[in-house]
Amino acid sequence: MGTSRFRWPTLKQVQRRQQLMDRMMQASGVDVLMAVRVDGGLAFAEARAKCRHCLHSVACRGWPVI
Repeated sequence: MGTSRFRWPTLKQVQRRQQLMDRMMQASGVDVLMAVRVDGGLAFAEARAKCRHCLHSVACRGWPVI
């Protein structure tokens, strides 16, 4: 087997990242239903994927909670 630096996130990590993204969207006043409708949902799915692999989750936890 090869030694890759890339590791798939665990279910717990994915759920935590989704919660962080949900909190950030809420704090930013994003209408989630509207966001999901843009581009047939592809933009939202791409944003989720980018969030899942972002290296700055610690900074996101510092965002204000509503």
